[in-house]
This record gives sequence, C-alpha cells and structure tokens, in this order.
Amino acid sequence: MIRFNTGCYVPPLVSDLSSAVVFTSPVGGAAWAQGGIRDLGGLNGGSTSTATSVSADGGVVVGNAADGMAENATRAFFWTHVGGMVSLGVLNDGHCSFAAGVSADGTVVVGTAYDGAVHNRDRAFRWTRSSGMVNLGVLNGGLFSYAKGVSADGSVVVGGADDGAADNEMRAFRWTQAGGMVSLGGLNGGGESSAAGVSADGSVVVGSAEDGAAGNAYRAFIWTLSGGMVSLGGLNSGAYSYATGVSADGKVVVGLAEDGLSGEYHAFRWTRAGGMVSLGRCCGAAYSPANAVSADGKVVVGFSDGNTMSRAFRWTRATGIQSVENWLRAAGVGVDQNITCEATALNRDGSVVVGRTQNKTAFIAQVTPIGSGLVTLAGVQGSLAGSAGGGQMALTSAGCEDHGTRSGNLGLAEFGLGKSLSPVLVNLSLGQTWAKPNQVLNGNTTTEGAYLLAEALVPVTDQLWATPGA
Repeated sequence: MIRFNTGCYVPPLVSDLSSAVVFTSPVGGAAWAQGGIRDLGGLNGGSTSTATSVSADGGVVVGNAADGMAENATRAFFWTHVGGMVSLGVLNDGHCSFAAGVSADGTVVVGTAYDGAVHNRDRAFRWTRSSGMVNLGVLNGGLFSYAKGVSADGSVVVGGADDGAADNEMRAFRWTQAGGMVSLGGLNGGGESSAAGVSADGSVVVGSAEDGAAGNAYRAFIWTLSGGMVSLGGLNSGAYSYATGVSADGKVVVGLAEDGLSGEYHAFRWTRAGGMVSLGRCCGAAYSPANAVSADGKVVVGFSDGNTMSRAFRWTRATGIQSVENWLRAAGVGVDQNITCEATALNRDGSVVVGRTQNKTAFIAQVTPIGSGLVTLAGVQGSLAGSAGGGQMALTSAGCEDHGTRSGNLGLAEFGLGKSLSPVLVNLSLGQTWAKPNQVLNGNTTTEGAYLLAEALVPVTDQLWATPGA
C-alpha cells in the first residue's frame, strides 16, 4: 500500500483528520455574492474537521470531523450553507467513518467506515439520505475495502480493497449496484493497485499500481473497460507516479510524480496528446502533489510542502502554479498573510476549492466575476446581522438609504378605489413595500411586504370627518 506523508499531504490511500477549508463562489446559491468567510467548525462541539470533496455547484461539502457527542470519534459529515454540518453516522455501530467523495448533485456520499458487524474492519460505504450508510462489501472474501471516488450520478464507486483471490493484495475496484465490487486487476503483472478517481459517467478510472514492467515501481494508471489498466508512465523518466484525479470526460489526469530531471516530486497533468507534464514548483517547495482537477480539466489544485510550512496551490495554464493567497491577490483581494495549507478538491469550474489551513481553522473564500473576497468570520457575522435592517427599512418610507456600506433602496406603492355611500365615503387600497439594503461584504437583503387597507370617511360635523380603517 502507498503510504507517504509529508507536511499536510493526504496520500491517495490514506485518510487524514484535520480541519476543513472551503473556498467557494456563489454558484447555485452556494455562497455569498462577493467575498466572505464561513467557519465550518466542528461537529456537535468537536474541534477539528476535514473537507474532502465538494459538489459540482459548490453547495455541498463532505468530509470528516471529530464528533463532540461521540467522545470526538471521527464521523463523516455532510455540510451545506443552510443546514451546517451534519453527521452521516457510522456503519453497524462501528467506531468511525470517513467521507471521501460526493456526487455532482451532492446526494450521494462515499467513503470508508469501521463496520461494527465485522469487528470494526474498514469497509467502503455509499450513503444517501434515504438509505443511510450502506456497506459495499469486499473483494472475494478479502479483509478490507475503502471508497475514494464516485461518478457524477452516484452510480459508480471506485477505491481499493484486499482481494481474497490474490492473497489479500490491494486491488483497485469498480462498484455498481448491478455488478457489485469488481477488481480492476494489476498493472502489467504487478502487485497491488488502488483507484483514486472516476470520470463523470463512470467509464474511466484512474489510480496507482505497482507496474510489473517497471520493477513494481508505482505508476499512475488509467483504466477503461475496453483497454483495461494502462500505465501513464513517469515524468521525464522518473521512477514513480501516482494519479489522484480525473476530469469529467476522462481525458485529463492529475497527480504526483518523481521528476527524472530534478529528482523532486511535482504535480503533473496528463493528456493523451501531451503525455505527463510537470506543473512545476510553488512557493519554493520541491514536493508539490496535485489532489484534484476541475470537470473541464483546466484547473488543478493541491499543495506544496516546503521546509517550514505547506501551502495550498491552484493552477491554470494562464497563471501557472500559484498559492491560493496569490490567486486571491491577483484578483484584487487584500490577503495579509499566508494561511492555507492544502487544497484537496474543487467544484465543476474550479471556482470552489476545499482544503485546510495552517492553523486548522475552516474558512470560505472566493473569486467571482463581480468581485473577490478573503475576509474574517466576524465580518460575515456583521454583514449577516445587517440583514435585520431590511425589515425596518421596508416599514419606513420610500427613498434611498445611504450609510456607507449599508446603502440600499426602499419604496412603497399603493393603489386604491373609493365609492360614495352617502354620506359615507368608503376606500379600499392594495399596497406593497420593499427594501433592498446592501451588506458590508457586498451581499444584499431583499425584504418585501404587501397589505390591504380598508378605510371609511364618516362626517361628524360639517367640517369634521372621522377616518376609521384597518
């Protein structure tokens, strides 16, 4: 099994517990219109959490967290901006659970859980709201299994499992409801293998395997039903490579490889036409794994591990490899200090990235067409608190409020008819009020109200009228 861990790195076959970071944009109502931060915190009072995957629109985050109601045992979680962090529970009263991937629409979560029904051995699971956590089994009576990736519709799950038919060596697997867990075999007669990612339609699987044609050195592979498992080779004749993610169409693969020119381990991006290409170094670090790629293959995220600290990075062809902080700065966001540690996954277009910080605190940042932001939780709390003013504005009068960052528009409209029922005049009116104050982080709150007014004009004397109404 591949086991290497430097700094903040979460290797392809090892789960890690830390704290969640989510960088997000307002796609699908996933976040604020411009800038913002939201601390994902812990689970039921727990202190740590790790984000591992995010839905296509950036609205759902899954990961792992210390559960304060379970003596800080690790629980897979499901998080949304509206509902917050919710535990996905455990498998047959097992001790722990770990989420690794989520479907495009955020309805299916996959990962690994200790199964209480089999002495807390690791089992791959698939979770939905209706079914809960379901054990996906093992390979040919093997001991363990774990899930790492899921197709866009949640119907195909990939990962690794001990294969009972191969002396319990680890084998990459592909699971479907109809076929169950099926081994993808080895690479050129080599030993163990493990899957790390799958294309949107489930037809292309990527991962790492001992390559029998290269002295059992680990090589990144790509698997298809028609072609089987094929090595992606090395980087500039380097010995080792590991695939961690694949684009939606299965044509772009990313991961980590030893660069034969320098001996360093660099993030790579592979295409059939261009082969394996190094993404270079970020922040002076010689060790820079890529963890994930966007659906279109144009954005890659990961981290660079230096001598003193790790830094999350984001890569595009236009910008090259750059720290997340520099990505924000280039978009006009004032970032005073470098705080990110690792970027672990991203949404469909690369505007949402999940990862973690140096100080193990969770935050949300974004770069959008209308603005950018990396701000404090206190700032967001203040902005949200300002929403309460919308109702008061709507009750006031028409006009324009201008109080610096709290400017906005408000108004009132009314239409009515009157009928004379001599000597009484009866009026009936329908009205609407609205207010749209801007918040300090460039979001806004819309408040609307409607009313029906019945009123009568009743003569008391020749010069005095009473006006009862409701």
